[in-house]
Amino acid sequence: MDTLISKRERNEQFFLKIPPGRILEILFFSEFRVLCGAGITSSKKTFEFCLLGFNY
Repeated sequence: MDTLISKRERNEQFFLKIPPGRILEILFFSEFRVLCGAGITSSKKTFEFCLLGFNY
């Protein structure tokens, strides 16, 4: 898995290359607000997603 992690003050960015058939699990963080991302599938189609975080 290729991973690039950068941190600027409170902003963190993670860039992951996930192997086929794998699932990315995102742990709960109390200060989590929003996670947005995009990617390209093996069939060269693009996709985007946003995941909102809140207190359960």
